[in-house]
Amino acid sequence: MYRGSSSLASSAEMKKGQDQEKPVTHGMDDIDDEAKTKLDSHGEPTKLTYDLVWIKLLYFGNTLRDVGWGRFQGVYLNSVGMTPAQNGLARFAGLFAKTFCGPIWGLQADRCGNPVGLMMLSVVLTGLFMELYRAPVVIGSFAALLLVKFIRSGANCGGTLLDLIAMATIEDRAGAGYGAQRIAGSVAWGFGSYLVGHLIDRYGWSAMFSVTYLCSGGVLVLLAAAPKHLHRKVSSGGGRRSTLEVFRGYGKFLNDPSARIFLGLVLLYGVAMALPEQIMFLQMEREFETPKASMGKITLIGTLTEYPAFLLSNQLIARFGHQQLLMVAHVTMALRLALMSTVTKATQGRFAVIQGLHGICFGFAWPTIVDYSYRSAPKSLKATAQGVVSTAYYVVGAGFGSVAWNTAYGALGTAVPCYRAGALLVATSAALLVAFLEPVPTTMKERQSEAVPEEV
Repeated sequence: MYRGSSSLASSAEMKKGQDQEKPVTHGMDDIDDEAKTKLDSHGEPTKLTYDLVWIKLLYFGNTLRDVGWGRFQGVYLNSVGMTPAQNGLARFAGLFAKTFCGPIWGLQADRCGNPVGLMMLSVVLTGLFMELYRAPVVIGSFAALLLVKFIRSGANCGGTLLDLIAMATIEDRAGAGYGAQRIAGSVAWGFGSYLVGHLIDRYGWSAMFSVTYLCSGGVLVLLAAAPKHLHRKVSSGGGRRSTLEVFRGYGKFLNDPSARIFLGLVLLYGVAMALPEQIMFLQMEREFETPKASMGKITLIGTLTEYPAFLLSNQLIARFGHQQLLMVAHVTMALRLALMSTVTKATQGRFAVIQGLHGICFGFAWPTIVDYSYRSAPKSLKATAQGVVSTAYYVVGAGFGSVAWNTAYGALGTAVPCYRAGALLVATSAALLVAFLEPVPTTMKERQSEAVPEEV
């Protein structure tokens, strides 16, 4: 994707001669060829080492750190006197900040080669600005609230940096896929939402702040205990680089047509995903008067279906490739939205069954997107690529998409046209996927044999 057509030609030539030349092993000399092949074919990790345990704990802790504000911020702002319109503007300010700041965090990680240190800075900044949300001067002034929301959202890029750290951790570990690490975050989100909600009911809003600060401290401890080899692996792109060099590389990255197409399909998929994540629950509340307990059950069903999808994603990528796995996610998403458009108040129980498709729609798509972005980006731009992809999916796609769908839903008074439009959007993204997505190596053996020198 980001390497250009010349790199694909070079890859084809090298693959043609891979039986004659022994590929570079990148630290796997102690494993014989038969063992490597077995690991690549079946995707089975050798053992659960410190770095794999550490990255899972980091995902769990970082998600717990975010779950309080991420899940309950709208309810909290409503409780301190903000109107729904002000809530929407505050969300827009946060999304606007992330649109610009996400890629900048990635650029800085590429420049200094230390995403662990940058993530520590992000955690500290977001914790400090979190406290301002209950300061009387902020609560009493909507302009001050917007400013705090903008700054804190821009500083909160821990998720993007964590994805980069995870990919660097598992880069040379056959079978240790991204999804198997990311699943710890899904567990924390489901568990944390219930826990924080229970604590808020019992102790008030101060519990949300306390949990955030406690988990932020735990994340900082984990980051301080990062495996030593991780710093060397992440910064292996040539050491510290000047800001000008990084921006030149960033410009070259965005000028690649295949990169823009990939970001486009990621954005479209994010827009479509906002429908089952946001509009479906709004429809259940407004049109169907669904009990909150039933909404919670549907959320739980969706979370549970993510687990097997995340666990299997690495093996499926290695066996079928990125394009086929993304196509399965797109077809399933189109089916999901089509089925959602047929649900009425009398048949709203179908939502629980339809929600069972969530694991394929998200659990297959997001790990594949992250893996593709990391594998196809040059070493010097891996953090930048991850920042841009996260911004395209979560911020521009799902974030601004939810605002657009909410506006359309409010104007139309029904969600059915939104679901149908979303299905057409997914079909458009699928067409881009089939026509333009360039293949990248999926197994460790392919990555070794197709390795090409990075252009300067």
